[in-house]
Formats: sequence, structure tokens, C-alpha cells
Amino acid sequence: TRLAPRGIVLVAGERWQAESLEGPIEKGETVEVVEVVGFRLRVRRADSDV
Repeated sequence: TRLAPRGIVLVAGERWQAESLEGPIEKGETVEVVEVVGFRLRVRRADSDV
């Protein structure tokens, strides 16, 4: 789902609750996991050069 700033992301086939560290991230964008806090991921947009 869209992260604004919270939503659901798919990581390795599993759904996780996530929070964006840099504002809204649209559905379908690739994210990078920065931190795991309990059962919630803190994410940012993945670098497009990777």
C-alpha cells in the first residue's frame, strides 16, 4: 500500500507494517529497510542506481 507515512510492504514474500522515513512512498516503488522496530519496518526509497 501507499506509505503516507505508514502502510504495508512486501519483503521476501511476507507482508510487513512499515513506516516511511522520507514522506509518502507510492505503491509499487522499491524500498530499502533501514531498521526493524518490533514487528514494524522503517523504510526509505531504494537507490535507483542499485
